[in-house]
Amino acid sequence: MIRLTWQKQFMIGIVCLSIVLGAYQQVQANQGDLPDSVVLFEYTETFETSWALNQPALVANPDGRLHLFWGITPLQNTAIYYMELSEGTWSEPVDILLGPDIQRHNSAASAVLDSRGYLHIIWHSGGLYYSYVHAHDARDPRAWAVPVEVVPAVGDSRLFIDANDILHIVYTSAPDFTVLSYIYCESALCNWAAPNTVAVAGQGEAVRLPHLWVSAEGALHAAWGQVQLPDGWPPTGVYYAHSFDQGTSWSIPIQLGGAGQGNPAIIGLGEEELHLVWLATQPGRYYTRSLDAGVTWAAPEEFAPVYGGMLVGYVDLLLDSAQQIHLFVEGSAIPMHSVWDGRQWSSFEPIGRGESAVAAITQGNLLHFVWLNPATMHYTSRVISNAPAVALSELPGVEPPIHSEETPLTTPLLPTEEPTPSLISSHTLELPAHRSAHSTVPVLWGFGSAFLIIGIVFFIYLSRDKSFRG
Repeated sequence: MIRLTWQKQFMIGIVCLSIVLGAYQQVQANQGDLPDSVVLFEYTETFETSWALNQPALVANPDGRLHLFWGITPLQNTAIYYMELSEGTWSEPVDILLGPDIQRHNSAASAVLDSRGYLHIIWHSGGLYYSYVHAHDARDPRAWAVPVEVVPAVGDSRLFIDANDILHIVYTSAPDFTVLSYIYCESALCNWAAPNTVAVAGQGEAVRLPHLWVSAEGALHAAWGQVQLPDGWPPTGVYYAHSFDQGTSWSIPIQLGGAGQGNPAIIGLGEEELHLVWLATQPGRYYTRSLDAGVTWAAPEEFAPVYGGMLVGYVDLLLDSAQQIHLFVEGSAIPMHSVWDGRQWSSFEPIGRGESAVAAITQGNLLHFVWLNPATMHYTSRVISNAPAVALSELPGVEPPIHSEETPLTTPLLPTEEPTPSLISSHTLELPAHRSAHSTVPVLWGFGSAFLIIGIVFFIYLSRDKSFRG
């Protein structure tokens, strides 16, 4: 029988403890530490729908402010709501916009900011509605332009803006949602052009969740998913098309993703380089890119986050000041974040627990995240450690917008009542400390390593001491 000295027993114990701590650290790394967050809004009244809140939208200001929009689903309180983050403090929520039919929900907000300092927003309320305001006055419901119906009956829609302040909308229309359409207007005129058809889904299919990227020279790059009718499920593929004549004509659609895949997002670097990401009904994410302005595409690659997750919600892509692409997706009700550094996607980091996540970047290197649970809206932020901060710049002052006589949008809204106090619970708006967008070494692993080193030193000391006395 082998008998171990107490020194060896002590050493074995130290090694075993270090292994256990290392394993625990690996599990924590795989699960991902959720960042601290604050609850911005809580709907406290009873509601019959599965969710009281719907898709938020985030817009960044060059002066560092952040604009947040979202909808409330229950009809007794339905509206588009707004909050502003300024110098680390969130304003109180206020209902700013309503569609004309009080029996319609207000939802699916999508917003942008132009170079003159005007916020532009579209949302669903039966039809697709549009309004605008200067960012300095966004908290005042009376300052918003009277909503104008852009499309009578709408399915999915998103609003985008290019470097020349032209507004672009891609959308589908009722009753069958088989046609993907595109319209635009100059943001100073707000006179929407006649719609053009981007693509028509195949027989027995409908278009879902279209996305658009507009290059600095005005090239339009559209991506969308298709689903099977009449149930709108399962997804049948991901498609791409482009236009080089301001949306008048579009290329023949290219299918990039197959059955069970959808919900794409597209972004570009310069005029030629395009990146496209989408989701699948089974755990996994797909990515491809083009280096010739969408004429040809690389074979799609599958990459999966730590948490699997099904095809659900938006995919968002953003650029930071270092021209890194930030990807935001959802999986198993956990919003996640990854970064493309020019060669590969980083490991996914969880953002929070919920759905309908959106993101924005201010100062070039400060990431902001907002996501929803059925009755609460959450926020957190973190610093992108390897991207430089960009100097803040003030927005232009309020100028009288130029409008076409065909579309009078300058009439102010009728006075709107303040939001019902019972909708909003008491909440703390102190922001969490900014975290790095790259993982740090967990504390427990640091303790384990230190404990191991101390144990080794102690063992050597005892051994030498015993030899000296012998």
